[in-house]
Amino acid sequence: MFGSRIDKIIKNIKSANEKRREKAYSSLEEFSKSGLSEEDATKLLHASVGELPPRKSDWEDPSECLVSAAGRKPYPSLLPAVKEIYPQLRDEPRAVALTLISKIENEDATHTYVNLIKEFDWPDHLYPAMIISYQQAPRHEKILFPDLVLNSKGIKGSMMALDICLCYCQASLIDESALEQIQKPLLETYDLLRTKVQPYQTKEGMKWIWDDEYSESRYSAGLLLDLMTYFKSAEVVALLKEASEFRDPRLSTIAVTSLVGQDIDVSAAKLVKAAASAEMRLFLHSALKRLGQLELYPEEFNSQEAFAEADMVNWLCFPTELGRAPDEMELMKTVSLDTETPDGIIEYFIYRFRTDPPHWAADDGWMAGISGPFIKKDGPSPDAHGETFSTFDPWDSMSADEHLGDIQKIMDDWRKHHSKK
Repeated sequence: MFGSRIDKIIKNIKSANEKRREKAYSSLEEFSKSGLSEEDATKLLHASVGELPPRKSDWEDPSECLVSAAGRKPYPSLLPAVKEIYPQLRDEPRAVALTLISKIENEDATHTYVNLIKEFDWPDHLYPAMIISYQQAPRHEKILFPDLVLNSKGIKGSMMALDICLCYCQASLIDESALEQIQKPLLETYDLLRTKVQPYQTKEGMKWIWDDEYSESRYSAGLLLDLMTYFKSAEVVALLKEASEFRDPRLSTIAVTSLVGQDIDVSAAKLVKAAASAEMRLFLHSALKRLGQLELYPEEFNSQEAFAEADMVNWLCFPTELGRAPDEMELMKTVSLDTETPDGIIEYFIYRFRTDPPHWAADDGWMAGISGPFIKKDGPSPDAHGETFSTFDPWDSMSADEHLGDIQKIMDDWRKHHSKK
């Protein structure tokens, strides 16, 4: 009797023949795209434990591949199998298994999520995907908090739990009793990060902001300062006031907005310093808007040019792009185009930018970047409409208009998009 397709794939994945195994993984990838049945997904989960022959590439974990394929459709019926195999999984597949559980939107799954972290801690292999479902669709707050935070160990594990906590606080979902219990681990985690970032605040210049050894602590400390908005205590306020004096504009800006969120007066000078940072300008505007305090945003940075500059810098700061703000950036041209739709005129801002050694892009000199488009009638607005980019082409390789690209195509695409509204 012939077995099912998934049975054959699993059999070949366990084969001693490397070519047969790799062909089976390719078949699994294609097969799982269309969505496995609950039975097939359960079989994959059970097959993921035990000794599996290695993949051709060392970085590909066989067990992780099987759990990932099984979780493409997070059937609630998979939960018992995930709970059964989880203790036997290695670190990487555990991270994928937690991601699968997080996508099952029932209370049993959330209880399982918390209990597995309580028993086994967070995997060392920390995928952002493990928490994104709870961030995008906050739910079951009384199951998650305070237990998730109280049972997370170490800086990295605590940061994962507190990252989720921030989204729930912003949605006003965590009650005061839970917040009171969360404050102690929050402050303990911040204290560990504070000892890492504080010594840098007296260093000369500002390039240390982008040092690898500082950067990770910088982003984590910033998240905790943001979360402190929701913890009303003298100890928290003292830490926020201290951080508002830091030289790092990321940490000082977030501390300032958290003080505003706590209804504590902040000097105009600190708000101006925050808005003057192209990296933090959009964060400041967004945070003040969310807090209903947009009137505090400094008028001198309330221009389309200022928002476009910030948008370009934020895009370049993505880890997949420059990974940091450029050392120099200049606005070279603004291009206005009539969409001949109710949106009217849209504007693109064309920049050149460069970095200093030892950054990998320093040898490339001045490069081109485009921010926008911004709808002029809505301006000044921080809302770019999804086409900010850079291909890192040398600035001198073409004209500003050539860097922007085919204007007729831009107009055609905009009109097509508008016709679907």
